Amino acid sequence: MSVYHLENGQLAAVGMSIEELIPRDISEQRAWHRVGFEPVEDNEGAYALYQRFVAPSSDDGVIAGYEFAFTVEGGTDLVRWALLVRNDLQEYLEAMRLLQPLLTRATYLEIEADIARRLRLDREAPSSIKAPI
Repeated sequence: MSVYHLENGQLAAVGMSIEELIPRDISEQRAWHRVGFEPVEDNEGAYALYQRFVAPSSDDGVIAGYEFAFTVEGGTDLVRWALLVRNDLQEYLEAMRLLQPLLTRATYLEIEADIARRLRLDREAPSSIKAPI
Protein backbone atom coordinates (compact mmCIF):
# COMPACT_ATOMS: atom_id res chain seq x y z
CA MET A 1 0.00 0.00 0.00
CA SER A 2 1.59 3.27 -1.13
CA VAL A 3 1.16 6.25 1.17
CA TYR A 4 0.49 9.80 0.03
CA HIS A 5 -0.29 13.23 1.43
CA LEU A 6 -1.19 16.55 -0.17
CA GLU A 7 1.36 19.20 -1.04
CA ASN A 8 0.06 22.34 -2.77
CA GLY A 9 -3.12 20.48 -3.72
CA GLN A 10 -1.23 17.61 -5.37
CA LEU A 11 -0.62 14.05 -4.21
CA ALA A 12 2.94 13.46 -3.01
CA ALA A 13 4.42 10.15 -1.87
CA VAL A 14 5.20 9.82 1.83
CA GLY A 15 6.25 6.18 1.77
CA MET A 16 6.24 3.10 -0.39
CA SER A 17 4.12 1.18 2.10
CA ILE A 18 2.03 1.79 5.19
CA GLU A 19 4.16 -0.80 6.97
CA GLU A 20 6.95 1.80 6.95
CA LEU A 21 4.74 4.07 9.07
CA ILE A 22 2.59 1.82 11.26
CA PRO A 23 3.06 -1.77 12.46
CA ARG A 24 1.00 -4.29 10.48
CA ASP A 25 1.44 -7.43 12.56
CA ILE A 26 -2.27 -7.09 13.37
CA SER A 27 -5.46 -6.12 11.49
CA GLU A 28 -5.53 -2.83 9.61
CA GLN A 29 -8.05 -1.24 11.97
CA ARG A 30 -6.06 -2.24 15.06
CA ALA A 31 -2.84 -0.99 13.44
CA TRP A 32 -4.36 2.45 12.91
CA HIS A 33 -5.69 2.35 16.49
CA ARG A 34 -2.17 1.64 17.75
CA VAL A 35 -1.03 5.01 16.37
CA GLY A 36 -4.05 6.93 17.70
CA PHE A 37 -6.51 6.72 14.78
CA GLU A 38 -10.07 5.40 14.99
CA PRO A 39 -12.43 4.55 12.11
CA VAL A 40 -15.13 7.16 11.61
CA GLU A 41 -16.50 6.32 8.16
CA ASP A 42 -16.47 3.26 5.92
CA ASN A 43 -17.59 3.67 2.33
CA GLU A 44 -17.38 0.12 1.05
CA GLY A 45 -15.83 -0.08 -2.38
CA ALA A 46 -14.31 3.41 -2.11
CA TYR A 47 -12.47 4.36 1.07
CA ALA A 48 -12.42 4.26 4.85
CA LEU A 49 -11.73 7.35 6.93
CA TYR A 50 -9.76 7.29 10.17
CA GLN A 51 -9.35 10.23 12.54
CA ARG A 52 -6.78 10.78 15.24
CA PHE A 53 -8.43 10.87 18.67
CA VAL A 54 -5.26 10.44 20.71
CA ALA A 55 -2.43 12.95 20.78
CA PRO A 56 0.52 11.72 18.73
CA SER A 57 3.50 10.29 20.54
CA SER A 58 7.16 10.51 19.63
CA ASP A 59 6.98 6.82 18.65
CA ASP A 60 4.52 7.66 15.84
CA GLY A 61 7.27 9.10 13.62
CA VAL A 62 6.14 10.63 10.32
CA ILE A 63 2.47 9.80 10.93
CA ALA A 64 2.42 12.08 14.01
CA GLY A 65 1.84 15.15 11.82
CA TYR A 66 -1.49 13.93 10.45
CA GLU A 67 -5.06 14.17 11.74
CA PHE A 68 -6.89 12.04 9.17
CA ALA A 69 -6.11 8.94 7.13
CA PHE A 70 -8.09 7.65 4.18
CA THR A 71 -7.47 4.06 3.13
CA VAL A 72 -8.44 3.74 -0.51
CA GLU A 73 -9.67 0.56 -2.14
CA GLY A 74 -8.53 -0.29 -5.63
CA GLY A 75 -11.46 -2.02 -7.26
CA THR A 76 -11.46 -4.91 -4.81
CA ASP A 77 -11.85 -5.21 -1.08
CA LEU A 78 -8.09 -4.81 -0.77
CA VAL A 79 -6.72 -1.47 0.40
CA ARG A 80 -4.25 -0.19 -2.17
CA TRP A 81 -3.35 3.29 -0.98
CA ALA A 82 -3.42 5.53 2.09
CA LEU A 83 -3.88 9.29 1.97
CA LEU A 84 -2.76 11.18 5.07
CA VAL A 85 -4.26 14.61 5.78
CA ARG A 86 -3.07 17.24 8.24
CA ASN A 87 -5.44 19.21 10.47
CA ASP A 88 -6.20 21.72 7.73
CA LEU A 89 -9.70 22.31 6.33
CA GLN A 90 -8.53 23.17 2.81
CA GLU A 91 -6.40 20.02 2.68
CA TYR A 92 -9.25 17.88 4.04
CA LEU A 93 -11.70 19.28 1.46
CA GLU A 94 -9.17 18.70 -1.33
CA ALA A 95 -8.81 15.06 -0.22
CA MET A 96 -12.60 14.69 -0.25
CA ARG A 97 -12.73 16.23 -3.74
CA LEU A 98 -10.12 13.75 -4.98
CA LEU A 99 -11.97 10.79 -3.46
CA GLN A 100 -15.49 11.77 -4.61
CA PRO A 101 -15.27 9.88 -7.93
CA LEU A 102 -14.49 6.68 -6.02
CA LEU A 103 -17.56 7.15 -3.86
CA THR A 104 -19.69 7.86 -6.94
CA ARG A 105 -18.32 4.72 -8.63
CA ALA A 106 -18.96 2.54 -5.55
CA THR A 107 -22.54 3.84 -5.33
CA TYR A 108 -23.10 3.17 -9.03
CA LEU A 109 -21.74 -0.38 -8.74
CA GLU A 110 -23.93 -1.03 -5.70
CA ILE A 111 -27.04 0.15 -7.56
CA GLU A 112 -26.08 -1.87 -10.64
CA ALA A 113 -25.63 -5.02 -8.52
CA ASP A 114 -28.98 -4.43 -6.81
CA ILE A 115 -30.75 -4.07 -10.17
CA ALA A 116 -29.10 -7.25 -11.46
CA ARG A 117 -30.14 -9.10 -8.30
CA ARG A 118 -33.74 -7.91 -8.63
CA LEU A 119 -33.88 -8.89 -12.31
CA ARG A 120 -32.49 -12.32 -11.48
CA LEU A 121 -35.10 -12.75 -8.73
CA ASP A 122 -37.82 -11.62 -11.14
CA ARG A 123 -36.75 -14.20 -13.73
CA GLU A 124 -36.62 -16.95 -11.09
CA ALA A 125 -39.96 -16.07 -9.46
CA PRO A 126 -43.15 -17.82 -10.61
CA SER A 127 -45.09 -15.70 -13.07
CA SER A 128 -47.75 -14.94 -10.46
CA ILE A 129 -45.15 -13.44 -8.06
CA LYS A 130 -42.84 -10.75 -9.46
CA ALA A 131 -40.31 -8.71 -7.49
CA PRO A 132 -40.76 -4.91 -7.76
CA ILE A 133 -38.01 -3.18 -9.71
